[in-house]
Amino acid sequence: MSIDNNYFSLEIDEELDDELEIKKIKEYSRVSKNYLLFFQTIYTFTYLATETLQLSSFIKKGDHNNVTQYSYVYNLTLILFVCYAINNISSIGLNIVLHKVNLNIYDFFGYLVFCVCGGIVFALMGEIPALQNVVITGDFWKHLSIASIITIIVIGVPIIYILYREIYFSWMEKILRRELFNIIVILSSFASSYLTLIANNAEDIHFHVHHAIFAGTLALFCSNWKKKYIMYLHAILMGVIIEGIGFYGIAEFYIFMCKNSSITSFTNSLTIVSIYAWLWFTLFFLTYRTFFKK
Repeated sequence: MSIDNNYFSLEIDEELDDELEIKKIKEYSRVSKNYLLFFQTIYTFTYLATETLQLSSFIKKGDHNNVTQYSYVYNLTLILFVCYAINNISSIGLNIVLHKVNLNIYDFFGYLVFCVCGGIVFALMGEIPALQNVVITGDFWKHLSIASIITIIVIGVPIIYILYREIYFSWMEKILRRELFNIIVILSSFASSYLTLIANNAEDIHFHVHHAIFAGTLALFCSNWKKKYIMYLHAILMGVIIEGIGFYGIAEFYIFMCKNSSITSFTNSLTIVSIYAWLWFTLFFLTYRTFFKK
């Protein structure tokens, strides 16, 4: 009888542990989502500020897309989807909860300031003649002026150093694999875009890095908010993303440019979807047990 009592006692303890674990997971999920949703309000603020700047006399009309009723409303929708996706992929909210990062009112206010300033300052930098020809495409380095080179060094070196520290921290915390997985997914999407353009016989395909997609890729590495400068760098990068989409729309995600001709080949499209279907089913059956089985 005592054995049975111990057995049932163990079962009850396990059930209680499972319930506590479920409650903890639900609480972590709720709090992390609250963080993500709150940051959306900051991104909305940043968008409205950069759009106001765009409509002012400080920005030349030819240096951005025309602001229309549609673009003013739906660029914001696109921005909120993009920002939420970036923060969700890099697990910003979950990292804040799991690493017990204590954010006070000054931290939130600081994030707001850096985010808004990131968008506004980058937009104003685009009005500097010496920087208007800084375009990362092809052999762009051959056409850089001294002022452009100095600007790239001043901005690039600190970012590279901070990202190096972040990568080192991720390695020490044994979370580098997850962050590298995020980057592999992004690079795979770029590769699939390129292959799709080739499959559809696109002409004059060339590499072109817009600042919004560049900033978004860097932001994926800025998830360790134990260090406040990483948090503020993340805010700046998100501000740059918001400014880029607000000024130029969805074209900020075109990493490969080409002649935008019409696609008329049904055969090419059928081939693409057939190849993708084969890849999907292959990957699904190869990874199902690893990823989805308990």
